[in-house]
Amino acid sequence: MIPATGLLLIPEGSASCVCSYSLQTSMAFAPVAQELSDEEFFLADYPKLAAEPLAELHAWDIPAELTKGKLPPKVGEWALQPVLSSTDAPESAACFDGQRWFEQVRQEDKLLRLPKTLTVAGWVKVFAGNANWSGILSAIEDNGNYERGMLLGLKDDHFVFGITSTGKQRLTYLTDSSFALKDKWTHLAGTYDGLTMNLFVDGRLRAVSTAQRGAVSWDRNATFALGAYVDQNEKYPFHGQIHSISLYRGALPAARIRELAEQRPPSEY
Repeated sequence: MIPATGLLLIPEGSASCVCSYSLQTSMAFAPVAQELSDEEFFLADYPKLAAEPLAELHAWDIPAELTKGKLPPKVGEWALQPVLSSTDAPESAACFDGQRWFEQVRQEDKLLRLPKTLTVAGWVKVFAGNANWSGILSAIEDNGNYERGMLLGLKDDHFVFGITSTGKQRLTYLTDSSFALKDKWTHLAGTYDGLTMNLFVDGRLRAVSTAQRGAVSWDRNATFALGAYVDQNEKYPFHGQIHSISLYRGALPAARIRELAEQRPPSEY
């Protein structure tokens, strides 16, 4: 049976042509494949990543009083260097006040190795005063058509999680539809497994995307920043508190995210 629409090729020597038809025949027939859009082709055919073993690679507990001292790691070896946005900024503060953040001390001015798939998770408290963008944890470049890396932060007072992959090379941002609650401890997590991005707020899945494929695409010259969105030409500090934050290799399952969200930070913090 030939479908109602198709193309029939007539051999050379018999009035060679391409004919449209609507008929039934026992003739062998190869259907004409429907052309896929670039996006559909990319989603269908980009090779999947092999699963990586889950591991907490880096973690920091942030003290209630921020000073000019380095932030030591709780997990891993990355001590973070404090950065003040101006010489007028006070040397210490009880929160991320929009004038300070922490950056990775890089080796030979290069970003140290980061995972192909990841989870970023931590406890944050949002204050008033955040700009249109602000970063909680970032290693990002977003300059014109050049987009690389990762961001967990805020846009217009909504929590966001952004990723660029080797298959896409353009950022996809997941956005919580609800406004971030002010002055309240919130557990925030973003996961990416090479196929699916998830954004969790207080253990609840708030946004999902399958627009990316492959490993996270990092810029080795990017700045790894805690408490700000920092790239080559932009700096958007966070206004609020960060109790703790972790970077994992691999995507934690939703059940584990919920467990982390149930482990509330100390109420007196």
